[in-house]
Parts: sequence; structure tokens; C-alpha cells
Amino acid sequence: MTFEGIPKSLPGFLAELADNNNRDWFEENRSRYETLAAEPCLALIEDLAPRLAAMNPPHKAVAKVNQSLRRIHRDTRFSKDKTPYYTYLHLIFCAGDHPMRSPGLHLIFSPGGLGMGAGYWSFEKEQLARYREAVVDDRKRKELEAVLEAAKAAGCHLEAPALKRVPAGLEVPEAVEKLVRQKGIVVRNRNEAYDDAIFTPDCADYLTGRLENLLGIDRWLMANVFTD
Repeated sequence: MTFEGIPKSLPGFLAELADNNNRDWFEENRSRYETLAAEPCLALIEDLAPRLAAMNPPHKAVAKVNQSLRRIHRDTRFSKDKTPYYTYLHLIFCAGDHPMRSPGLHLIFSPGGLGMGAGYWSFEKEQLARYREAVVDDRKRKELEAVLEAAKAAGCHLEAPALKRVPAGLEVPEAVEKLVRQKGIVVRNRNEAYDDAIFTPDCADYLTGRLENLLGIDRWLMANVFTD
């Protein structure tokens, strides 16, 4: 499929889905979902793939559902929210071997606008230990602070720390406390107004330029946390 841009009617379709989040409505509108959402996003992923592979670090773009395009169906088994569908489209490009187990770049198409981000949400135990070791090292911490500032300048902000206080047994300088309270490093924006380029064949070029501003986050994580 040749990519011609994200359809201008996609945000409206997602807003309709939010208002009619049930199986009957979705099945009646499945062909619209395929035409306005799934097919253009898969074509976009194919367009982005060589650009992402050339980045530092390289990021994988796999044009399949549940690879770089996440499923529209929600897993409601352990959630109080039983609505069956996500009301946004989530694209993930990973810097490692698995889209959910490595740092990545993220794109979100929602009714209200474009979201983008980078990083990794929640470190495993050994990863968390390596992360904390890195942020108390002055050089590595300054490198992280620099890429966080670059992401901020691009409109993506560090998520608030998961912990309210420094973990027991850790004594760190005050300047390091906020970073030590992080259990993952994620920068992102929310519902940024769609640029006109999104709806044109130049979409992949536009998004590549935006995502390049966030690459430093994944590069730092791959070098200092995801080292095995």
C-alpha cells in the first residue's frame, strides 16, 4: 500500500469510537477502521522503517498488528474499565529485540491530537540497579540531563517520579534525588495539535524529524541500563 498520509478523517473516527465504545458499533464500522486507521498506519510504518533503522541507536519498525502497530482491542481481564477498544492508535518502534521489553519511540494518534514519546516505563530489578548506579555517576547523570533537556525543548517532558521518596538505604545528593525516584525514564507530550504534514505523503519525513529529537533518551538507556 502506497502511503499518502494519515486520513484527515481519522481523528473524527476515533472520537466516534470514544462515544460508541462497544462491539456492535465497532463491527458495523470495522471497514472504516481498516481504511482510516489500520491500513494507513501500517503503510506509515513501512515508510518509516528505513529511516528508523538508520538512527542511532537503530529502531525496528515492523508493519504488523501487535508489532509496531498495537492492537485496538483492550485486554479487560484485570481492568475495571471494561470498554473493549482503545480510542487511539499506538505505534511503537523499539531499540532492542521486543517492542515491550526495550526502550522505544512512540507515536499516538488520538481524537485530540498527536502524542509522541521515548523511553521505557518500568525497569526490571537488575535494570533498576544499573539505572541507579548510572545516575549517581556525575558524567552519566549529566548525559541523561542533557538528553532530557533536548526532549523538553522538543515538547516532551519527563514523567513524574513513581516514588515519593528516595528508597530506603540509598544516600544520594539532593541534585540526584528526583532521578533516583524514577522507576523508568519516559518523556512524552499529549494531544499536540496535528501539523498539516501528518495528512500528506511527507508525514514520514515530518515524524522522523520530530522523533530524532528524542533519540538521546533511548541511546542513553541502551548504553547504561539495557546493557546485557
